[in-house]
Amino acid sequence: MTNFVHALAVLEAARRPGEIRIHPHDAVEALAKAGLIMPDLPEPDRAVDSDEAEWYLPGQISVIARIADRIEVFGLTPNRQRFHLSLTDMEAEAAAHTLLAAANYSEEE
Repeated sequence: MTNFVHALAVLEAARRPGEIRIHPHDAVEALAKAGLIMPDLPEPDRAVDSDEAEWYLPGQISVIARIADRIEVFGLTPNRQRFHLSLTDMEAEAAAHTLLAAANYSEEE
């Protein structure tokens, strides 16, 4: 189920009979257009099993891998030195939120 479909189901379930409200589809569409609904996350490029999967990226970060209870990040620095980060779920989530904030920062000014 996509985030759009899930949000639509939640709004439809919350609607009270007989009330004049925005149609749930319109509400979800408006929220999505406003950037308030997170896009669906990408599927792994390669999944080994339920504990291991890999996502490939072009550029300096080349591979993000889920291996058991760690998130492993592999890549190259601008001067072509290899780097590797090993993160907990909480560290990876905090880094992802911070990267998104940095990417959107200029848009908010």
